[in-house]
Amino acid sequence: MKKEIKSIIAAACLFAVLTSCSNNDINTSGNETGKGLQFSFTETAYDEDQELTRSCPKPTTVNLGDCEAEVSIENDPTPQTPTRSITSAHYTIRAYKDGVKKGEISGTFTGSTFVEDPTSGPGISLKQHGVYDFVAFNDDVVPVGDELTIAPDKAETARIGTLTETINQEPEQTISFEMKHVGARVKIELSSRKHFPEPLKATVRNVDEHNASVTINYNPATKVYTKGTTTTDQSVPVTFPVSSQPLYVSSGYGDTYGFTSTNVNYIYLLPGSTDSKVRVQFTAGTHFWKTLAGTAISNLFSPAPNGSYKVKVKMKPRYTYLFNDGTTGFLSDPQNASKKAVGIEVAPGMAVAIKDIPNSMGMEWSNISNTSNLQQYKNRFADAKQTVDGYDITWNGNQTTNPAGMVKGNNDTNFPLFYYAGHYDEALTAEGIPITGTLVGKKWYLPSLGEWIIALKTLGFFDETALTGYSDFYDPPVAPWYGNLSAYAFMQVPGGYNVPGFAATANEYDTGSVIRLRCFISGITVIEFPKQAIDYPARAFIRY
Repeated sequence: MKKEIKSIIAAACLFAVLTSCSNNDINTSGNETGKGLQFSFTETAYDEDQELTRSCPKPTTVNLGDCEAEVSIENDPTPQTPTRSITSAHYTIRAYKDGVKKGEISGTFTGSTFVEDPTSGPGISLKQHGVYDFVAFNDDVVPVGDELTIAPDKAETARIGTLTETINQEPEQTISFEMKHVGARVKIELSSRKHFPEPLKATVRNVDEHNASVTINYNPATKVYTKGTTTTDQSVPVTFPVSSQPLYVSSGYGDTYGFTSTNVNYIYLLPGSTDSKVRVQFTAGTHFWKTLAGTAISNLFSPAPNGSYKVKVKMKPRYTYLFNDGTTGFLSDPQNASKKAVGIEVAPGMAVAIKDIPNSMGMEWSNISNTSNLQQYKNRFADAKQTVDGYDITWNGNQTTNPAGMVKGNNDTNFPLFYYAGHYDEALTAEGIPITGTLVGKKWYLPSLGEWIIALKTLGFFDETALTGYSDFYDPPVAPWYGNLSAYAFMQVPGGYNVPGFAATANEYDTGSVIRLRCFISGITVIEFPKQAIDYPARAFIRY
């Protein structure tokens, strides 16, 4: 009977202990005192976004084929981290003293009670007072011995809370865990001076020095994350949508980075360890001229646990230049440092000169009013848009009927604009830019309307579909383009300047008029103009 009374009293005492916890508190078995230790849990929010950008001046540049991405790292001030109550979760709690594990307990926390697992063990008994390190983790963290392992696909959901406390259990002590995200979250914002015409696709992952995804190990004794085993590809796919901003005007026609494209959802990555960095690998999509597939932005940064990051990537076009020795390439390429750029490639084997033909503002297209070849009339706009015959008109005598058979490119008296376009290499030589290599013997020429249209699409991504007919002289532009982006391409070269506001073409409209472009920063129109007018700025083209 006495034994039964003792059992009832013991059970009552145990019930009192288990039910004495306040909300979010649990009580462990096996403590030295009757009250023992209690535990509470809250979940800490992600740190506020820290922005990482590549920006001027002198940014680190990543080449993405025909595109450049610029990034520099800027850290925000230490943010506040609000917390929230946890409604239900399964945790394992460990206690360490001097790096040695002293106890462990597992169970389900429901916001007000903690139900210990039947297989949890004897619980945590801290009979020796002193300083202890506590660690709590959820089921997305896998214990392997004393280390805790987290796989890349658990970066979003894995939680670990740590705390160092001096334990005396007098009075009753509560260990309050702030459960933090093991992984970091990342959002990537692309910006550009032109709109994003189609979705861009990429994968993002945190990789080691061998470009491989890895698990992460956390050692509660040392409180350090280290690289675990190499895993299969744990890339997170992302999509950057088309621009939502109004086309052309949002960037001031290419003057500012007014267009953005941001992945909608956060990307979750494991924290950085030795030699691990975030890598963005593009898999599909074109922004400027060529696909970005196969290009990458590597070594961005090493994310911290519970970190929240916004990566800003400024994208700008990487124009291809024609150099004075006949080679082509980018201005930033080291092998081109000693060369002189003489043109910008606007199509394979075709380039537009960096500058206008010298003194072309004072030259007539022709000093003969009736110089046309009837077959060359282009008063039908649909025909004019298709012309790519500037070289033939400049250098083939069959294109001239008055005087019959005359080669315009060799006649400075009757066709001065054609002559100086065809002899643009002499103007370059006079500037101290010698023509060498494979460019020797190549002839410059006055371009046709169709060749100008090809060039303008390459230089400033202009909307050719809006160009449907001839305009009056004073009409506003009808076909929008990024005129400032085009200007940027030319102004990268010392002394270079944008396409002329009035650009002469080699095409005739009728007996007394020729076809001429009117180029505004905001757009393009096509007009017809008298052949004997003298305000004809012109730009030479070359095929090589």
